[in-house]
Amino acid sequence: MNKLAIAFAIACLATVAHAADPYTFRDYKLGMTLDEFKALPYPELNEEITKKSYGSELDPKTIRLVCSDQENEPYGMKVYGHGLAPTGIRCMWRHSEYTSHLQGLSSGYKNPAGGAWISVGAINSQEVEFDFGPDDAGVQRLYRIHTTGPNSRFDAELEAFTTKWGKPTSVTQEDLQNGMGNHFASGHVKWQNGVSTIELIQRVGDINTMSISYYHDTLFTQAAARAKAQEPPPKL
Repeated sequence: MNKLAIAFAIACLATVAHAADPYTFRDYKLGMTLDEFKALPYPELNEEITKKSYGSELDPKTIRLVCSDQENEPYGMKVYGHGLAPTGIRCMWRHSEYTSHLQGLSSGYKNPAGGAWISVGAINSQEVEFDFGPDDAGVQRLYRIHTTGPNSRFDAELEAFTTKWGKPTSVTQEDLQNGMGNHFASGHVKWQNGVSTIELIQRVGDINTMSISYYHDTLFTQAAARAKAQEPPPKL
């Protein structure tokens, strides 16, 4: 029996979770304000992922938080708010151009600016998005954390999240078909606690990509409604 089937069996026995505090990712709590978010450091600075990706001589100044309302960022650093309402803000950790080091000596190779690595369960991602939108008082709050990864790591990701958050609230499986008529199973797993949701989807966009998302239920619903209101009317 594969891990998805086991998770499904466990979820069938689960009771509905009671309302609790919103889920957290590392030190980032869904619903926190943008100012609170910006006060937190890069989460991987002292971790093994940083040493492997950037070398032991990494200058912390090469990594910084960039948000979509910062318009004058150079190529490779700029963050775009695609899919957000005009009032929304997306933030991501980026690294500026830096020189590789090997055993304390400069290699002379210039690494271009881009996304900074962050560990998410069983994968490492350079494209973790932190999306903010205004609450009823106009305060920007974190309503979604999102990234993607190779779906070859889906079982490992499911195991990591189950270890962290316990048995899923729901597990479903969808049959997908590509343009050539081939069928692929796609698992859809959710953890819900009454105020927030964690969602793993085995295949999104293409058959080789999975998605990982954290949502603040109320703030996400409000943000989605604002984004939809900005869509152009259908052409008749």
